[in-house]
Amino acid sequence: SELDEAEAEVENLVVGLEDFLEPEVSHAPPVGAKPPRVEMTTTQEALNAVTMFGAPVYAAWYVREAGDCAPFTLVMLLVAVWLHLPWSVAYHAVCAVRKARPLPKGMKWDPVDNKFRRLDQTWIHISGSLMSYALSASIAYFAAAALFNGVSVANLWVKENTNAQLARRRRLTNVLICTIGQVAPLFPRGDVENGLGAITSFLAAAGLFVVNSKLEGWGHCLFHVLLIPYMAFLCRSAVAAETGIVTCEAPGVRFG
Repeated sequence: SELDEAEAEVENLVVGLEDFLEPEVSHAPPVGAKPPRVEMTTTQEALNAVTMFGAPVYAAWYVREAGDCAPFTLVMLLVAVWLHLPWSVAYHAVCAVRKARPLPKGMKWDPVDNKFRRLDQTWIHISGSLMSYALSASIAYFAAAALFNGVSVANLWVKENTNAQLARRRRLTNVLICTIGQVAPLFPRGDVENGLGAITSFLAAAGLFVVNSKLEGWGHCLFHVLLIPYMAFLCRSAVAAETGIVTCEAPGVRFG
């Protein structure tokens, strides 16, 4: 029926989203639906590691261009993205090595149930907490974000007693809420232009989740690349997050 087909399509979209967060898990396809391709090659994992540098390098360039008058919120944004970078690079690099050099017989490597994946996502949440302050300049908002992200981090390191698929979806949901929490403060601050720009660029990147199988596994590194325009809008917003007034000239903004 049309309803069954619609449910299968929704399930495929959910599975596609999950495959980007933890791309090495095999799924049983919904009835009547084709399974998404989730297998990553050594080259793809290596590029996943390399392309993670894009957004942090852009943030570093932006702060340099802002110069000595770069506000604390902009510097905090820079610190946040660079704190997460090494853990994400390490995770993808380890996945690439495991693809190229399988473990000896009898030893198993689980690309999801391992400390590198947990560390990557742990620092996504820590970074997200810092970014919530960088884009709101609100201690109260930062405290709320830190509380949520702290609970999310604790859940990452607790042995799951629930269904593995449900646990995985909870981790994905927590990361998505963390991301939404970064952009949300822009709108009450009246920074609609950068808020809409950040959301649009992130949705464009998220669109790759849906077509990952058609991209034959290349969607993850392309997602990382599209985080550069996302970071550009966040940097422009962080310049005026503390006072609502741009205090120096920076790329994309003007003094005044």
